[in-house]
Amino acid sequence: MSFRIDFHGSSEVGAYMSFANTYCLVGRSTSGNTLKFLLENVDMPIIETTINGISMVGSQVRGNKNGLILSSAPTDQELMHIRNSLPDHIMVKRIDERLNALGNVVLCN
Repeated sequence: MSFRIDFHGSSEVGAYMSFANTYCLVGRSTSGNTLKFLLENVDMPIIETTINGISMVGSQVRGNKNGLILSSAPTDQELMHIRNSLPDHIMVKRIDERLNALGNVVLCN
């Protein structure tokens, strides 16, 4: 089954969301429509967050069922929110790297 959604009027949802096979990170939105849609239609934990205060989380992270890597941009508070929202077995690491758009340059399975 497929759905067509947008985020803040953009169809580039990959910049705002990151799906792994066991969880989804979605950028915090002023409109609750996207989050509501995901909560009603996706059977996995949905974590609403920001990275360095912005909602484009999809381009800043990459993850799978075992772990999640984040750019160096997330604040300590954002990092703790993400860690606390994911199951304990998922390793969460912040990478000290000049590339801040890890989601665009890292592929993992």
